[in-house]
Amino acid sequence: MTFKKINIPLFIKTTKENPNDVFFEPLLSSSVSYKVAVGYFSSKWIKDVAAGVAQFASNGGNACWLISPQLTKEDYNALLEGEVNSDLSERLFKKSFQELFDSLKEETLATISWLITDGILKFRIAVPCNNLDGIMHSKMGVFEDDYGNKVAFSGSYNLTGSAKGNWERIDVFSSYFSEESALRTQDIESDFDMMWNGYDRNLKVFTPSQSCLKPFLDFTQNTQRPYKKPCRFSIPKHFLNEKGEIRPYQIEAVNKWFKANGRGIFCMATGSGKTVTALSAVVKLADYVDNNQTNLFVLIVVPYIHLAMQWCDEITSFGFNPIKCFDGVSKWGQQLSQSLTSSLIQKRGITVAVCTNATFTSNSFRCFDSYFKKITSLLVADEMHNLGSPECLKLLPNDVNYRLGLSATPRRHNDDEGTQAIYDYFGDEVINFSLKDAINNHCLTKYFYYPTIVEFTAEEWDEYKELSIQLCRFIKIDSNGGFKFSDGAKPLLLKRARIINSMENKYKAFFEYVSKVGLNKHTLVYVGDTKEDGIRAVEYVTKRLGTEFDISCNKFTAETELLDRSAILKNFSLGKIDVIVAIKCLDEGVDVPSTQYAHILASSTNPREYIQRRGRVLRNSPNKEYAYIYDYIAVPPNSDMDGFSKGDLNIFRGLFKREIKRIEEFAELAVNYGDSLELFSKIRKKLGIYMS
Repeated sequence: MTFKKINIPLFIKTTKENPNDVFFEPLLSSSVSYKVAVGYFSSKWIKDVAAGVAQFASNGGNACWLISPQLTKEDYNALLEGEVNSDLSERLFKKSFQELFDSLKEETLATISWLITDGILKFRIAVPCNNLDGIMHSKMGVFEDDYGNKVAFSGSYNLTGSAKGNWERIDVFSSYFSEESALRTQDIESDFDMMWNGYDRNLKVFTPSQSCLKPFLDFTQNTQRPYKKPCRFSIPKHFLNEKGEIRPYQIEAVNKWFKANGRGIFCMATGSGKTVTALSAVVKLADYVDNNQTNLFVLIVVPYIHLAMQWCDEITSFGFNPIKCFDGVSKWGQQLSQSLTSSLIQKRGITVAVCTNATFTSNSFRCFDSYFKKITSLLVADEMHNLGSPECLKLLPNDVNYRLGLSATPRRHNDDEGTQAIYDYFGDEVINFSLKDAINNHCLTKYFYYPTIVEFTAEEWDEYKELSIQLCRFIKIDSNGGFKFSDGAKPLLLKRARIINSMENKYKAFFEYVSKVGLNKHTLVYVGDTKEDGIRAVEYVTKRLGTEFDISCNKFTAETELLDRSAILKNFSLGKIDVIVAIKCLDEGVDVPSTQYAHILASSTNPREYIQRRGRVLRNSPNKEYAYIYDYIAVPPNSDMDGFSKGDLNIFRGLFKREIKRIEEFAELAVNYGDSLELFSKIRKKLGIYMS
């Protein structure tokens, strides 16, 4: 059921109505996710909203409750004094949960015990620190339905039976009611997520151990589940068509992967739903394991933390409770170990963990390798080409039963050996769904491509030629008559690439465009990791756009803090920020579907990079009919080539061959295909380079 069919008030006062009747119970009944942070909680509240809780459980919902323990002053001081003593925290929280267990009536005890056992209800404990010495007294939460609609609340109401008898007021915000309400909903959820994940500097957050929860788990052995057993894992409805299915090519990919005995690669264009397709396969495998009462360890490896967070959000919507294995082993090590150990002892249970490449290749993760031998396991690698380096290949676990690689561009650039190794490990491509397929199937937006010729300055061209001459010493001819550069060429290749990415006239042409035409909302500007006027290009462009043209913009780099990244992307999506100036960290996997315009001031010869960048712009979004890509193409001064020596022509030919690959790739599927290629016909003829 959708929240949109519920009459949700803007605020609730206990002097007029019972919040449980008009708000909590109806929202719980229609929710698949409930996040709440409260200072006080009692079983009486569970009894008051029993029908809503039962329906929430039957929906296969996931509830995250952040609560405060009842501590003496001495316990509080001991807990926060220096490094946390794990024995002390275990004893204190075990006592708190035992007191909660003892206080519950049988019917509510059964409900809470089964919610915990079924993985529907997760508790974490928050203790204030630093300048705060009271309790975590927050009263806020967020509900989410199966369609992604969210309703948030904030106010003086605790989850206790007596709260409805107090004078209380709750303010309510809906993600779909207005832009302001959506922002307030986002703000409350962002606050909760910071607290829950331990990012709030003024809170210490603890996850109760298995022994803390043991009384609840044991209680279910002699009682009946007080609600319909939920379908634990399912594909959210907003990913399904009118037949209740994912897209036909996604079904094909999942079926072929299972036919290949759970080995293979989903080679799918950026924006065509690789994540959804992969999680649909995980759901199918998890259902099989669940029905057969056995165990499963799913490890999802991704390149970056912001991408890992994105995956965790998606995984949760499919009914899983992912363990976030990044940001320090102290935050996730015990949780992962407990989950896997419990699964081994009980010989059933599903553990899903998400880690970054950095975590996966770290020494701290090696102690978990042994579980791949003991538990049926699945390794999902997003942007799996990143694992093809010699260092990563050594760490890929050979005992994993099922393997799934995901990438729009699985082949490694100039690394046939690494490419073959990752294909050997993950298996063949079980689907190859190209960008053309994605556009034709309306998964991506049609686009216009506008390349612009930009000349080197005389100094830049002289330096580029000199580096090209030096590179001749590092050319190696292979057995097929082709050539490649030896390892010693890398510093020279990097220097040459930096010249192209920092061309003075590229920035001149870009700012001339901005001066004449301006920049629309939802524009990405890609620059190189170079310097302009003595400062980094990303800062130079951001500063000029802001001060000289009064354009709202932000930079987005590897150094941008995780929470700042999230805020930037949200504000960009809402139109609060018009332009994002980025280097590389928007290349892989980041969802920015509202992006409609892109200016590419820096690119490499690596097809993966420019294909990923195009994909960032083509994702579907409301009111987005077309996307627009502006590309800046490097050519020598005097591109008519009058008076060029044979050597100069050869160097230009090599440069243009590399540039034309990107031009042809982008132009081929563009709405204005002919216009794009005609611009370069004269240069191609003079250099003897023709369409591939």
